[in-house]
Amino acid sequence: MSDLLPPADFCQFPRRDLAFRLTRRGLLQQCAREMEVLGGEARGGHGYALAQLGSLPDDALYLLIPGMIPGSQISVAEGYVWGQPPDAAQPYPLFALDAAALAVFNGMNGRTPLQAIAADLSLDTGWELSQAFAYTRGLFLHLVQMRVCLPT
Repeated sequence: MSDLLPPADFCQFPRRDLAFRLTRRGLLQQCAREMEVLGGEARGGHGYALAQLGSLPDDALYLLIPGMIPGSQISVAEGYVWGQPPDAAQPYPLFALDAAALAVFNGMNGRTPLQAIAADLSLDTGWELSQAFAYTRGLFLHLVQMRVCLPT
């Protein structure tokens, strides 16, 4: 399982386009998700390709509202939160169980923007807002990359 373990410090998530590991079955679903996210622009919001999310500046990410992909299964075992996207054959670890990660994850409810999730994390942990946002950004992008979360 060690090669599947998620990053330990989400504050250090790199600023670059996201890379996705896709199965053949997942490729079609990924394309549909891409169209859904890009369709946000047509509904009066901002549309970004999923891969671009990792390269966006913080001010472009502040108002994004993260939510879990319908049909994704989330579970807890062996000290980790595990996720299984709708197209995956088995679950894999998303992040270690700790207070900061759980607070951020629970805020990703499809109603709360990343900036507000980070502000709550800052209050809960005593971290500077910039550190709380870096952590929130990193976990969000990691979950997008793992195909269990999208901006709504």
